Amino acid sequence: MGLWPIGRAEATAERELGELLNRLRESISAFANAPSPTERWSAPPSDSPSPYSDFISSLRMINMGPSRPCILIHELGQHVDHSVSDVLRNLFTPGQHVLYVNAFGTGKTRLIFEGLCRRWGFYIPCALGSDRLGSVDMQMCLDMDMSRAYGFQRLSPWSDAAVARNRDVAQYAFSRVLLTRLIIFKIFLDELADKKAPDAPLRWLLLQVLTQKLEPFDIFDDVTRVLSQVSDFYIDDMTSDLLLDIKARLDGSETALFCVLDSCEAASRLYTSGAFGAGTTFLRELVRASEGHDGLAIILSGSYINLEAFQDSGPRHYTVYSNTGALLDRDAQRRYIQRYLPPTLAQSTVGKELLKRCWQWLRGRFGFTASFVTCLLTTKFEHPLLLLDFFIATVMCIEPPHVSQSDLQALQTPRDTVFISYKGREHSGLSGGKTTVFSNYHNADRPSDRQALLAARFALFKIILTGEDCVRFSGSCSYPLVVHGVAHFTDSAGREAMIHEPAVLMPLKSIIFPKSNPMHGFYPDELAALLTKAPSHDAHHLVFIMTVMRALEQRAHRLNELFQFAGIDPSWTEQTVQLVRVFHPGGGRSPHARVYKSALSSMSRETTWATDSAEWLSHEAKAPFCLSSGFSHADVLFVLRLEDGRLLYVALAVLFKNAHVEADAAKIQAKFAQLAPHKLFKLGRTRSSKTSGLRLHDLPRKVEEAGDPPLLRLVATYPYEMDINEIKPDGLAHPIAAVRTTNLREYAQTIDLKDVMRRLENVMTVPRGSKRKATNAVPPPVGTAKRPRTRSVTAKAEAARGRRGPPQRRTMR
Repeated sequence: MGLWPIGRAEATAERELGELLNRLRESISAFANAPSPTERWSAPPSDSPSPYSDFISSLRMINMGPSRPCILIHELGQHVDHSVSDVLRNLFTPGQHVLYVNAFGTGKTRLIFEGLCRRWGFYIPCALGSDRLGSVDMQMCLDMDMSRAYGFQRLSPWSDAAVARNRDVAQYAFSRVLLTRLIIFKIFLDELADKKAPDAPLRWLLLQVLTQKLEPFDIFDDVTRVLSQVSDFYIDDMTSDLLLDIKARLDGSETALFCVLDSCEAASRLYTSGAFGAGTTFLRELVRASEGHDGLAIILSGSYINLEAFQDSGPRHYTVYSNTGALLDRDAQRRYIQRYLPPTLAQSTVGKELLKRCWQWLRGRFGFTASFVTCLLTTKFEHPLLLLDFFIATVMCIEPPHVSQSDLQALQTPRDTVFISYKGREHSGLSGGKTTVFSNYHNADRPSDRQALLAARFALFKIILTGEDCVRFSGSCSYPLVVHGVAHFTDSAGREAMIHEPAVLMPLKSIIFPKSNPMHGFYPDELAALLTKAPSHDAHHLVFIMTVMRALEQRAHRLNELFQFAGIDPSWTEQTVQLVRVFHPGGGRSPHARVYKSALSSMSRETTWATDSAEWLSHEAKAPFCLSSGFSHADVLFVLRLEDGRLLYVALAVLFKNAHVEADAAKIQAKFAQLAPHKLFKLGRTRSSKTSGLRLHDLPRKVEEAGDPPLLRLVATYPYEMDINEIKPDGLAHPIAAVRTTNLREYAQTIDLKDVMRRLENVMTVPRGSKRKATNAVPPPVGTAKRPRTRSVTAKAEAARGRRGPPQRRTMR
């Protein structure tokens, strides 16, 4: 070891390190060359023998302890198809640093293991979950190094000297951990009999991953502790020399090495960015000193990484990559589960029903399905359908969907088995084990958190109203949704996200509708008061639909009870109104209007209250409300019938207004102007016959007082209500009015949240009775923001995207 100029501290460390490595060499050699370096897991014994014990043994799962198996490292390298190979090629590119970001449970760690079992590299977790995969040394450094003993200053104010010192401490922490890997890797290569063996990288990976389960315990942490005595100059020199030495033992200078720092959300959330200066973060400084080593590519993986901090990386630029795959079709999930199901069970009636219910409830990211499979193995497949109900009820915080709570008493499964299997998949903090949506939500801290929560609320209401089980997001709102676990990226560049999983949406109810104030779900006044800009995805128009439906269900209302008109109410507004659906009866006959009555408590799976299809304009939709913001200046369109049988269109637009966001009379006036029939529909620069032909079609009987076509222009402001009397008349024949939100609030209080959740559960878990005709999306005009789209709207776009060649990656420059 004595090849570097050293001082007294380094000399002491070298002596201790030499003694330690001499003790470790024998165990490292045994692991590197053993026919089977790991023990096999077997299910814990039970009072009665299991018919599936032999099958469980045949899986040859690695022993991680008696409590449960670890699917995460099972059969690495044996189930790699073309799509996985494409992901690995993009993720493990020699010389390319990567930011690998996606939500918890999406399979990032498994894909990292798949890559490292074929390539030489280092696996360093920032935090350990209940599986205890990897060394604890990085986690300990994140805690111990950031202390006064190392000169780290946690709290402001920070002088330039303090900022420089904080950066040095962060870089020193990671450099030591990396050097530890190089030291032990060199010994591993020295002792490895066949460096060219196909499974050689896998053995090295398993030594790193299983170090918590081996004897001696966590050899990496032992070495890192010794290295805490040496200077950063010593570490830098030793790292450079060891890299050259290791490459010489492999394929020379062309050898590509990869260093993966996993669970980076733990490091990303640790310290205030100001402690490290403007434009940077703790994670950014952590790896800065190590990213310049030739032939070493750094991969930072996690559910949250501050991407902006890596934009100014100069020649050491980072690529954002987010493709993890997901169980998005029934066959993919079935194949995954059947790898772990005894054939006799899989082919039985119970097994087929189990696969069906798993798709209904656990589709989406891999973590949900893998967690339940772990429970199946742990319980040796006893009462699998009951176990699934127990898993669903425990994880999603709902009543068991197919049995009663008393029926679950037949299970001998402790609740901790489910919690550990589910919450041990990944981690979102140094304590590990947190995988709930919005587990890191800070209401008063970050505006992006508030926007993400409101966007999630928007998705929940849209799913309930449209009956579509998927909402897509793009743009700046998608990443916060992914960070909080409510959505996951579906593209390669971290730009498109999707909310569609029952395992996410069902627990979301307790956040959207807190027990302390359920009305917060309909009217989040306190949250809205904090916003300094309008929500990117406001659900106020969706709440309007739900509350006005409730109001009309309760009793007959005059038009001017629901909406406020300026000055003296016109006489025709004194009439009671009914919601109608206009449709074509066929045979060339004129359109008919039928009163639409539906209650949330009795909605079937096929019932929909709203659609975002432009087909509504030609009276071809079954829903009474049209979510029209994608092709018009109105958020909602619908038709009302007066007491005398005459009909009129209503176009509703919502404006956000609070103490920080002004919606003055001029802005409201401009919005009313946009709702006029001749300006209502958006026509971008790229016109088509579809968009240019948008119009309000004729109604059977018209309210002449509302113009031609008969249209009531309606605006609602939230959370501050507008005064319609402050708006000057614009001289158009189409009347204007404001929503009486105060009146509708009273009806929101009468909505039973059990009905809301029953409807949500119905949409998310019950398949449609028949395949619905796909609708074509109307492209938004040039210069307008993209709106979240439902699955039916994006089917063709997804198909086209699949033919555009290799996935894109976003480069941070």
